[in-house]
Amino acid sequence: IEDKEPFYARDYSNLPVFVDSSGAYYAFNGTEFNKITYADIRSELYYDYPAKPLAEYNNSAEVKFVDRSFNARFVNINTEKNYITTKYLKAFNFSSNGLAVVGIPGSRDVKIINTANKSMIGSNTWYFYPRSQTYVVFIYKLPDTFGIESIGCSGFDNGWIRVREQALSRAKKTFDTIFGDNDVLLNANGKRFNIPEGYKLEGYSDGVLLLSNSLGNYGYYSINGYWIAQPIYSYARPFIQGLAVVGYADGTVGMIDTEGNIVMPFVFTSLSDVSSGVICGYVEGIGWNTYLLTE
Repeated sequence: IEDKEPFYARDYSNLPVFVDSSGAYYAFNGTEFNKITYADIRSELYYDYPAKPLAEYNNSAEVKFVDRSFNARFVNINTEKNYITTKYLKAFNFSSNGLAVVGIPGSRDVKIINTANKSMIGSNTWYFYPRSQTYVVFIYKLPDTFGIESIGCSGFDNGWIRVREQALSRAKKTFDTIFGDNDVLLNANGKRFNIPEGYKLEGYSDGVLLLSNSLGNYGYYSINGYWIAQPIYSYARPFIQGLAVVGYADGTVGMIDTEGNIVMPFVFTSLSDVSSGVICGYVEGIGWNTYLLTE
């Protein structure tokens, strides 16, 4: 659109934001591009899918970014007064349980705070092994990127949140050595979800874990402790608005719901995620078509 590209964010009127080659920001109302400032952008979530975060957020406070160095503050959206003033590297809206994810400048460590800015879940759980004079520390970190690959990390969804955990060994007079870097699922008390042995957490949304194994297969596991879809897929994406794109090794893809039911058959070679009830699909020999969700 002219010289503008999507910024993958929304303003406070929920309009999509675009950016031009000079770095200026615009809100698009369907007809016109209206210039806005960085502070007008609702949140720093660069997800390439529907802009509203998947967690159910509290209505009392929302994150605003006050300058381009990403210093953040929480603002009471009813009074527009500062709720918590911060200098966090990143900050995400409060979930319905009153907790919010924040990132620490410099270290990129993650804390989960309450509305009084008190850390409720944090890093640095230490274990000391006297014989080797070595400490082992587990640290929660921000994801490297904030696309769909990090879905579930910005807020609580059905009582759980996805967190990147690094395990480091720390011996005297030496630098830390990272020997583990995996994602875990935590509840509001910091308790871990018991992921099936031999599987890695690839995504979390709509109360469903997207898991992979060493064979390169994908499946979906419910927070209630059972497989929604067995790990038989060669391609899989997280659930968006209750639907997920999955595929087989022959290149065909389809779509399932959170109960494992097939809602779009495996005749497509490409399917988009749901966006505001719209799906785009490509079939060899036919081309692209648009599909609308119905009750």
